[in-house]
Amino acid sequence: MLADSASKDFWDPVKKRRILWGWSTGGAPKALPRELTYHPTLQSIVQHPVEELDELHEQVVTEIPSSITLAAGEERHVGTANATDAVMTFVLPQLSTGEWCTFGFATQGLVSPDGSNHSVLKDGFIVSINYTLPNASEVASGINYVDTAVSITARPAPPPHHADVDGDGDAARRAHGGPRPPPPPAAPVPLLALLTNETEVKLRVFTDGPGRSIEIYWMGGRKAITKMWNSHNGQPLALPAGDWRGSMAIWNDANSSAVVEMQSLKIWTMGSIWATEEEVLATPRRDGVGGISEGI
Repeated sequence: MLADSASKDFWDPVKKRRILWGWSTGGAPKALPRELTYHPTLQSIVQHPVEELDELHEQVVTEIPSSITLAAGEERHVGTANATDAVMTFVLPQLSTGEWCTFGFATQGLVSPDGSNHSVLKDGFIVSINYTLPNASEVASGINYVDTAVSITARPAPPPHHADVDGDGDAARRAHGGPRPPPPPAAPVPLLALLTNETEVKLRVFTDGPGRSIEIYWMGGRKAITKMWNSHNGQPLALPAGDWRGSMAIWNDANSSAVVEMQSLKIWTMGSIWATEEEVLATPRRDGVGGISEGI
């Protein structure tokens, strides 16, 4: 899955790579810049975050270098912060035929005023992997196609009377009894391709909060998506008095057939991606050519 909307790419002659830019699903912000590579076995394009994004890492929020297990129905809080980069690896669960296991990462959950209560699965942004064993044709091909999802469980705030909640300019018509147009159909989401001999799944999640956008990369960019928080037809999210958003968790669905092992997790806060004009002009060119002294 390439950039979410109106994508454009260019060739970086210094690092010999192709960079992709695009817009997020459902809103104005751009997706993060992605480097495009080719996976010969899967015969598909892989898009992963450019390495320069690592330079925006500030403080480590959470680091879990050794494995932990999650029983079915278990949710474990792993930090509280906004504007984060979370990198994690899960071991694929041991299943029998007909069994399944849904697990993943959740972010931007509610935090109580005193910081003691964290609610993510019921009031956050959920990234999930629904793992099942490959069927006979997938075993023969060597590729297991796994379902993934991104969902918002946070409730939208009630809109004011006759408000134009989705920004489409038809508030006046609805105020006079006109029907609200139906939402556009959901775009098809490609499955995540795993090689049948792979034993783990890697997940990287960038969050721009509170309550703005999220960008997810499965398996180093075999699948990637940028999504905004305005999926409730543009309505703002409910925020109980005193609460704030920023809670993160790892989880295993209550109906999963097996425990899930998380092999590692590291979460950083992220600095601003924006640079001033002065910073841009003062930055040396990577190819060593030009610069302010040459009027370029």
